[in-house]
Amino acid sequence: MAIDVTAGSATAVAYGSAAEAATYFTARGISTWTGTEGDKEEALIRGCDYLERLYAGRWVGVKTSSTQALAWPRAYVNDLDGYPIASDAIPTAIKRANFEAALLILTGTDLEPVLTRGNAIKRKKVKAGPAEVETEYDGGAPTRSTVTSIDGLLTGFITNSNGIDLLRA
Repeated sequence: MAIDVTAGSATAVAYGSAAEAATYFTARGISTWTGTEGDKEEALIRGCDYLERLYAGRWVGVKTSSTQALAWPRAYVNDLDGYPIASDAIPTAIKRANFEAALLILTGTDLEPVLTRGNAIKRKKVKAGPAEVETEYDGGAPTRSTVTSIDGLLTGFITNSNGIDLLRA
């Protein structure tokens, strides 16, 4: 089964192919990109789905077409040196983020687990008379783990949750 990775396609399901991912991992000495072609393509699709959901609304620029299936390609985007990225291209970093997500999925990491808040207690006050118990829970705990290998690749292509562009220093 060949998956559609055509930039701007209405039927694209991933940003890169299993063959491109193999080249990427081989160049880095990563030998865990294994399995059937179908397993790898499924991991690429699920990895792309993860990127599409997690970073929705945070990508810089705008989609180049209302009919394209994925968030990329985008218009009005510059690279980290300030040069414009072609509006019909998928940046290498986006493809690599898709590959990294796919590898994690292929090797058994659940990138989208069902989260249960730990209700970590920030402060607890107990008063003896008249009896009173007050508990304050920590609301600042992150709702999901950060995958630094992916977030690092996407620096410059996403804004933080406050709408501020994240740029590499």
